[in-house]
Amino acid sequence: MEKKFLGFLCFVFIFRLVGCATPGKENLFYDVKGITLEEIKKSMDQQKRIHAKGRNAYTKWRVNYNFSKNKISDGCVMGQVNVRMTITTVMPRLVSFEKLSPELQKKWNTYLKNQLKHEMIQKEFGLKAKKEVEEKLLAMKKDDCQRLNQNANALGDSI
Repeated sequence: MEKKFLGFLCFVFIFRLVGCATPGKENLFYDVKGITLEEIKKSMDQQKRIHAKGRNAYTKWRVNYNFSKNKISDGCVMGQVNVRMTITTVMPRLVSFEKLSPELQKKWNTYLKNQLKHEMIQKEFGLKAKKEVEEKLLAMKKDDCQRLNQNANALGDSI
């Protein structure tokens, strides 16, 4: 029992360590039950439709931005740029883990590790988009104030 609980704690530690549980991010779990592979799959299929948009796990990210313009004699230049990101990760949580055979516990832990790696790749896409929005907005050239505003919004929205 102690070893099984330590396995769960290791997963929680890894989940937090890789950045899922940091400010501005939300971690959600949906409960899966079962002590055989078939029972786990059936429970997961039922629960993922309700809680994970039909996927075993998913990561959703959203980049929001705002900016200010500085007026100069013949137009405007980009002022401050503020880019924020929210991330939501949804993962399955096997509530009957301690009742599994050692072999099935190992399979579940391997599955979770691989699923978590995949979700972290999804998170990276969002982080790259956030960085790109900030860099490209800051790099915008002087323009007519209204046009700078329109172009900046079009650029940020396109990314």
